[in-house]
Amino acid sequence: MYVEIFGPPGAGKSTVVQELLHNNGFYGGEKDGAAGRYFSNKFGGIVGFSVKFVPSSIRPYIEEYTIIPYCKYESFFEFIGECPEYMNVLYNAQEIVTIYDTRKLYRRGWEFAAKYYLSISTTKEGEILCREKGFPHLLFKFLWRSRSVSRRKQNHFLTEFLETVPLPDVLIYLDVPPEVSLKRQYDRGKIVVEKDWEDGTPEQTQEKIDKICETIANEVSRYTRVEKIENSDELHETIDKITKTVKNY
Repeated sequence: MYVEIFGPPGAGKSTVVQELLHNNGFYGGEKDGAAGRYFSNKFGGIVGFSVKFVPSSIRPYIEEYTIIPYCKYESFFEFIGECPEYMNVLYNAQEIVTIYDTRKLYRRGWEFAAKYYLSISTTKEGEILCREKGFPHLLFKFLWRSRSVSRRKQNHFLTEFLETVPLPDVLIYLDVPPEVSLKRQYDRGKIVVEKDWEDGTPEQTQEKIDKICETIANEVSRYTRVEKIENSDELHETIDKITKTVKNY
């Protein structure tokens, strides 16, 4: 089973995922040792075993600069083998995304696909894959960076994108008032709404972002289950609601 946590910046996605991973049965994919699993599944035996004997002082560097990049590279091409239409979607995104340059657009597309496949392909039977940065999140990045593009083109791309990419079994849409989202961004010192291409106030930008996320969630509900859960109260209440939703799936 694959569960994805979705919502605007400041909705609490990372905090919720981190808390869920403390529960038995939840697996965080690329944030939870997916590269190690993939590498072991790919090679096993002497190659995977030999890594354990590398001095602990340099093992993190080998993993970060050798093993993880290799696993992501292989995962991307395995994903394309199963979803070749994805390259057409990225190509068409060039007409929609006016903020990213072409190199960055493809880089983002590569990154999301690689991490998705790395995570989904290493999920064990009985585990619940739980992530926050799946394809709906990539779609949000694209649509937010779409300036001077007609609504008709945006809607066409929205449909094309969601009909092409794999979606979670359940999308948990965290609903948070704009003022709460903004406060959380300022509290953590990472203010996503203050981008140089936005000429409105942070409040106006946050409302714009919320509308984009709402549109995506509504459209995703045509293809898979979407559960809207408020996340402005106590964290444990949100976790209980999500856990109950997953158990009742």
